[in-house]
Amino acid sequence: MFCDDQSKLAKQLLAVTDAYDVATALRELSGAVSLRETERAGIEDDALRLCAELRVFANAMRSEDDEVELYRSLAIVWLELRFEWQRHNLVANYDSKHTGATDIAVLVRASAAAYLLQRIEVLLERPQLEQLVATAMETIENLRADVSKVYARIAA
Repeated sequence: MFCDDQSKLAKQLLAVTDAYDVATALRELSGAVSLRETERAGIEDDALRLCAELRVFANAMRSEDDEVELYRSLAIVWLELRFEWQRHNLVANYDSKHTGATDIAVLVRASAAAYLLQRIEVLLERPQLEQLVATAMETIENLRADVSKVYARIAA
């Protein structure tokens, strides 16, 4: 749903999270491999839940005045997806190393995360991507300070 008062970023984010487009692509992806229906449905449900959350904050922070906070929220989700993709790949690599095989559902989850990342990254223009990366780096620096505080408490 596009409203006239929405910022360009909010409109782009709503386009990225179109449930029909995402579900169709994920069905093609998961349909290409042998998965139990419960695994396939779980992967699709997780991706569609994330899309719904993105739409909620795109609608909540829709004006130009809200764009800094929208970038901050999007950067956090972008980082979450990057970490999710990395986690699934690590699991797949170690599973393969130790057993000689990899759980196909893990690979499909990694592919789903990569697909959602690609949808976000491709839709944004270069200045928007630069803003997203800068905001993500700021978030990481804030987390670094939080982790240092926890470490100091543990070390004390």
